[in-house]
Amino acid sequence: MTNAVSGTRTQFDDTWQRLQTDAAPAGPPPSPGTPAAPPAPRRSVAELPDAPTNGAEQGRAGATALATAEPSRAAARDARVQQGLDAFRMSTAAWYHTPSGDVVAAAPFLMGPETDPRTGATEAPTKPVGPEEQAELERAQRRTGLDADAMHRIHVGRGTPEEVRRITQALIDGQADDTVWTPLGVRELMVEHQIGFDCAGYTQQAYLRATGMTADQARFDVPLNESLAGLAGRGYARIRELANVRAGDIIAFDPPPGKTVGHRAIVYDQRIATASDMRTLVSSGAGQHFAVGGPIRVLEMDSSFGSHGFVDSGGAERQTWLYNETTRAWAHLTLDEDTTAITLWSTLYNHPLEGFYRSRGAAT
Repeated sequence: MTNAVSGTRTQFDDTWQRLQTDAAPAGPPPSPGTPAAPPAPRRSVAELPDAPTNGAEQGRAGATALATAEPSRAAARDARVQQGLDAFRMSTAAWYHTPSGDVVAAAPFLMGPETDPRTGATEAPTKPVGPEEQAELERAQRRTGLDADAMHRIHVGRGTPEEVRRITQALIDGQADDTVWTPLGVRELMVEHQIGFDCAGYTQQAYLRATGMTADQARFDVPLNESLAGLAGRGYARIRELANVRAGDIIAFDPPPGKTVGHRAIVYDQRIATASDMRTLVSSGAGQHFAVGGPIRVLEMDSSFGSHGFVDSGGAERQTWLYNETTRAWAHLTLDEDTTAITLWSTLYNHPLEGFYRSRGAAT
């Protein structure tokens, strides 16, 4: 999560706001875990019944209709938000034209210079761009026509999916014609040239795409300065109970022990575990142990997650976490073909949870 970049607050970057809603490149990007199409709403909005002529009956019918309509309206709203989150996540996996044929690659995680606003401590990127890569970037920039502001956004993990795609394609075009390209090779190229998304860069763009809000309406600063910190002072309500969390809520994490910066993510879904969820959970010994007590809640969240040094992991993805309301323990669920892996944790994402936040101006 890149924190504030030095400089005064200016008007919201309308160019970035417009670009970040660009559609994904044509063609279904078959990246791992990426849905082929946004899901249909789980429940449709219920139609209100015709108003009866009798006054007493009308009052009872009206109360019943409101009770039915409210959850239906909320479900329809959450489905729209989820469609927006699906669309944004798909846009971060782009098709690239190479001498080896067209390949699709998802952008990796990028940690730009990070500063803790409380202490001023800064963490630098794990691998700065070398002189050869910098020269390649400058040539690629000239081919794309991207301006200095766009390149700055890209190098701190705040570029739009289209900006990331354009600079990566230009880098591919500048490599030797006999280079054999794979999705992993494209990701390696992006890592070498410091291209990707940080968690706050991903989350703020996903939030605007999913809610339909502008940066001004969301009370976001310009992308380079927006760390999604201090949301409680910007018109966001803190949601204290996991059971009340819903799609589109922003998750803020404090730094883990020994680190100076936290993490940001956005909720895709939160629900009580279904029978299918429980069958998956208890299919492993660790899951059976975790499920004791219950009930179990499922939380799905999107972000750009750290790769821990592995090029083939991390970046834009959706993670599934489980919460035991009795033991207050967390577990990370991963499904790999026919294998279920349950990793037990005491906290969500192994970070201290600062809170879930929802804009008071968001549609309900």
